Amino acid sequence: MSNMSKIICIANQIADTGKTATAVSLAASFALMEKSTLLIDCDPQAAATRWLGLDEKKLDLSLYHAFIGRASFADIIVSHQIPCLSILPSQIGLFQVEHQLAVKPGKEMILRKQVQKISSSYDYIIIDSPPTLGFFTVCAMASADFMMIPVRYGLNETSALNHLLEVADMVRNELNPDLKTIGRILTFYGGLTHSEQCFPVNIGKGNTGKLFSTTIPNDRIFQEAFNNGRPIQLHDIMARGTQSYLDLAVEFIGLMGDN
Repeated sequence: MSNMSKIICIANQIADTGKTATAVSLAASFALMEKSTLLIDCDPQAAATRWLGLDEKKLDLSLYHAFIGRASFADIIVSHQIPCLSILPSQIGLFQVEHQLAVKPGKEMILRKQVQKISSSYDYIIIDSPPTLGFFTVCAMASADFMMIPVRYGLNETSALNHLLEVADMVRNELNPDLKTIGRILTFYGGLTHSEQCFPVNIGKGNTGKLFSTTIPNDRIFQEAFNNGRPIQLHDIMARGTQSYLDLAVEFIGLMGDN
């Protein structure tokens, strides 16, 4: 999309894979490395919005208003207390968008067009998509340069991953030929001695990208930080989970050659 920014869609239609944890924690890690970062909450459940301390019920504007043409991204974006980090929040009303736009041509490209308008202002834009293969995940893929897939350790996701990749292929063919599946992140990793046998390295067919060498541990800090409405970096900078996402950010930046 833009040479000025890297736009990353975090996607997996299976719930509880650490998708939102990855979106929020990676965004905060980039910001702490002084990379200007925007997190777009493209999930009507608004988990990323709450994780960054916003009450979606009290928001005057959200992604919903951008989809229906009542506000631009510039009107909606909220700065976080971490310098370099901003969020474009979501609300439950986002569920209504697909129905309201049912007959609108090109509705899958609305998000992409808005992202293009502001992309030059950020080094990284991360889009948290919902745990489905529906409209909002398609919109997120259509807007992104890269798709990153959290894969829960020990969970056989072969069939689900294949379906995700089929949707990504459809998006590439019809909406966004530049979308690249950059790879998978192993989450909820227990570090068991037989881990090499359990690694889901070869699950799925087609282009799944690389398996990041950084693994994300099964750490209670994620639930604690979410409950407190704070990124893990502000909850406990020394926790294993926090360090793992800082390591993932370093690995990703190195992969992009953005050092």
